[in-house]
Amino acid sequence: MAIQTTATLSTLMRDELEVAMLSPRAPFLFWPGAPCHKMLRVKDLTNKPGLTGQFNTRGTLVAYDVTEGVDHNTVQNLSNTGVDITATEHVVMTYISDTLLKSVSDPYDAQMLMKEESEEHARAHMEKMDDEIFALASSLTAGVSTTGTNITVAGVQGAITALEAYNPARPLAGFLSAVQWGDLVAESSSPLANAATSGQVGAELWGNYKVNSFLGVDWFVSTNVYGNSTDWYGMIISPRCIGLTIKEMMKTTITYDASLRAHEIVSVSTWGVGVVEATQGVYLQTDY
Repeated sequence: MAIQTTATLSTLMRDELEVAMLSPRAPFLFWPGAPCHKMLRVKDLTNKPGLTGQFNTRGTLVAYDVTEGVDHNTVQNLSNTGVDITATEHVVMTYISDTLLKSVSDPYDAQMLMKEESEEHARAHMEKMDDEIFALASSLTAGVSTTGTNITVAGVQGAITALEAYNPARPLAGFLSAVQWGDLVAESSSPLANAATSGQVGAELWGNYKVNSFLGVDWFVSTNVYGNSTDWYGMIISPRCIGLTIKEMMKTTITYDASLRAHEIVSVSTWGVGVVEATQGVYLQTDY
């Protein structure tokens, strides 16, 4: 029997969305539960009033040497400054036509239809978050800019040195586009790709084309790293660099449009991202 009711569609969609969110088709990085969500400063406003989260940018205190019997009069203050990040809506809308529903006769076919629909909705929202965060790379304070030139190990070292000047929090996570990663490991005379000189790192690279950590940074390769057709903007960040305000992660509504003769499926997530401390990250600008 063909599926004809919105209630049935809603139930299938809800069930399949739960599965899709746990096991997305692609390895996204920053959505809650993803590998790099821990690298973000998060303000969760779910079930709370307002859309704007405030993230403090207070500086660090310094401990001074003192001399016995001499009054210490250097006073330090933590200024109550912050960065506001406002959550905004992100929408995905699709429809399932009456004609398509009439063609679905097997319950398992209907479930597969909802599974595919749910996976695409989940994928789109997760990819959007990655895109928005990676687009922040160019607004970081420091970095290595070698426009039109391939990334090098020396360039990565230079970026890390620039970041260390600002006493970054740990751990550090680095992000490269697939092109940047390919250029990095193919660099002529690169110690990274030479198993004879880099030991375990080189062996790991040649074994699975992936290095989890080198130069004190945990690395991730993503097709969502920002590029502008001239350069890629990879980045290295500490957990104090980027903030995420969450209002609602994903809400799905299914309604029937009689004039369209279709069920409209609308999924909405409400969140916002921004740079909180620009000195707590560096960009890696290299050839596209």
